[in-house]
Amino acid sequence: ANVMKTLLFTSLLLISLNALGQTQGSVTYEETIQFKINFDGNDALSKDLQSMLPSSKSTKKSLIFTERHSLYKTDDSDTGDEKLANQSGDRNIQIVMKRPENVIYQNLSENKVIEKKEFMDRIFLISDDTEKKAWKITGEQKEILGYLCQKATTVRDSSDITAWFTSQIPVSSGPNSYGGLPGLILEINKDDGKAIITATEIDLETDVSKAIIPPSKGKKVNRKQFTKIQKEKLEEMKLQYGGSGDGTRVFIQQN
Repeated sequence: ANVMKTLLFTSLLLISLNALGQTQGSVTYEETIQFKINFDGNDALSKDLQSMLPSSKSTKKSLIFTERHSLYKTDDSDTGDEKLANQSGDRNIQIVMKRPENVIYQNLSENKVIEKKEFMDRIFLISDDTEKKAWKITGEQKEILGYLCQKATTVRDSSDITAWFTSQIPVSSGPNSYGGLPGLILEINKDDGKAIITATEIDLETDVSKAIIPPSKGKKVNRKQFTKIQKEKLEEMKLQYGGSGDGTRVFIQQN
């Protein structure tokens, strides 16, 4: 009887440890955005710019997480500026595709977000409360990398967002500051394919807890302040480069 009790206890302990193991780990994501250029109603210029760009761009990103907090960042090989140039008649067009090393830290236990974001060659440290979104869980299901996921929808910045999350990994986080669901988000679809973030690899074995460090360098602002700075700078850029005649420089900021 004692042997049976010991075996039962050991089995329960293993089950318990296995469950705990699923609340920390790392996920590799592929983030793909579709490029659509519309340059101030100038159809000819928009067409020229569109011909210079690929129809879409994919970036490798990673999320490391525990039950308490998470860190999402771009893979080092996918950072840095990519420059494209094209001569179209008497118009010289330059495109600088910004690929910054952005980092998003989510404190899941305190509902706080700290984002290190590069914008116009400056580093900002954006601190704010976690965005509260009303997710609608639809009941639809599908499998991603062997995990059963449920579909949830919401609206963010006037965009329709679809998330697929798995309660098999009971961590309320996800890519690109998405979260707030009863399970880890393995896929995000924005505006019916305009941007898609999908998990390509999951590792629940490696201990990542010591690697989750909040970013600390940059100009400290809240989300409202950063949005104001961003809007003002983009307006300045429009004035500076919008009608220069001899050359147009277009900056594409990839989030």
